[in-house]
Amino acid sequence: MLEGRDAELHSNGPLPVSETAIGVAGKRVIVTGAAGGIGRAITLGMIDAGAKVVAADLPGVRLDAVVSEGDAREGWVRGLEFDLSDLGSLSGMLESAVQQLGGLDVLCNVAGVQLRKPARQVTAAEWQLVMDVNLRGSFFACTQASRYLTHGGSIINFSSAASQVAIENISVYSATKSGVTQMTRALAIEWAKEGIRVNAIGPGYIRTGMTADVLADPSRCDWILHRIPAGRVGEPGDLVGATIFLASDAARYITGQTLMVDGGWVAW
Repeated sequence: MLEGRDAELHSNGPLPVSETAIGVAGKRVIVTGAAGGIGRAITLGMIDAGAKVVAADLPGVRLDAVVSEGDAREGWVRGLEFDLSDLGSLSGMLESAVQQLGGLDVLCNVAGVQLRKPARQVTAAEWQLVMDVNLRGSFFACTQASRYLTHGGSIINFSSAASQVAIENISVYSATKSGVTQMTRALAIEWAKEGIRVNAIGPGYIRTGMTADVLADPSRCDWILHRIPAGRVGEPGDLVGATIFLASDAARYITGQTLMVDGGWVAW
């Protein structure tokens, strides 16, 4: 038998459709790594869904083109340059973004770098760069953005299928993405009482500049396709729906999870 607050909640019945619909209209969103293949898709998808978006990325990486595309769709979008490996740059970007947006509801932590190299050949400098961007940068983007997030705010980190399955020659990248997955869980339980949700998306092989060299190799591409039950490599747009869902109020009771968008790779 339900008693007290549980009984009160139960008696209220289901939430109104307006509170369970998957949508981000009017939400204020920051997307890091916005000029990359996945970041661009997330940025434009958020704009199409009615969100206000600050698109952030490194200087000189076609960020203006993404902002122009967003403007052409008659959406609200601004571009900001920053370097995720530089914590001062990150802090300045977040402060400016929140001022322009008038607050913050969603952070999409898409920015990341790849290192495809046999483990014995990895230098200390290469190791540090990948760690600084993928893990340290993502961590401090979360902690700094959390100070601005409204109650009910959402952080969406980007992990990888490589955090769950072993793939040769990306040991450092895999280590960082495994860290992002566990970091997501830890932050979710720490900030749940503040009404901040923290989840992650785990892309499989997605057709972007980061995977172009691998997918251009026929034997390597065949090896990959053999392991994807869906029978194809993913496209950046395949990640948009999952991101909008996790950012929306429909996911209000979901936190600490990593949603794999991988065509079934990890399940296989």
